[in-house]
Amino acid sequence: LKGNILDHFDNESIQLDGKTVFITASTSGLGLILAEYIAKHQCKLFITGKDSEKVQTTIEELKKINKNVYGTNADFEIESQIEVMWKKAVSILKKIEYVINVPINTYSVFKLHKVELKQYKEAMNRNVESMIKINNLAIGHMKWYKIKGRIINVSNLRSKIKTTRFASGTDILSKNTIETYSMILANE
Repeated sequence: LKGNILDHFDNESIQLDGKTVFITASTSGLGLILAEYIAKHQCKLFITGKDSEKVQTTIEELKKINKNVYGTNADFEIESQIEVMWKKAVSILKKIEYVINVPINTYSVFKLHKVELKQYKEAMNRNVESMIKINNLAIGHMKWYKIKGRIINVSNLRSKIKTTRFASGTDILSKNTIETYSMILANE
């Protein structure tokens, strides 16, 4: 992990102190590592997760590092929950300067020729469509408040894999789509 996204935040041109940061899928794995790292800065931090108890436990732990940690739960397969989550984050943080979208574990199907359309749609909805929804909300928010913020869509090494011999086919497709989408969004 060091040498990639954490180095991004170690860059001297990025000052997190006094900033507002929103991180998705931040109650375990990569999202939690990022939340713990960012909480060390004196910023306002809003975390999300699917399980409300896990979100609350994570908030309590992160508050030991930074008293300005907030969060809520949301199921990213339900668009209305994403909207409620975003509105809650905005009501607490007011102006969100950093949005970090972390990959969510999908319903992994290793062999694409065996994937049912329903499983494929669930994987893409959870990982890709939810990220696009959050990005659209964030861009609208940043434009409205004239915030020079950053949206970081984290992909992982699966986006570099081209064979289902080593990784889930639905994960590979999701991560590649996220990476390509992020590049297009950055150019816009």
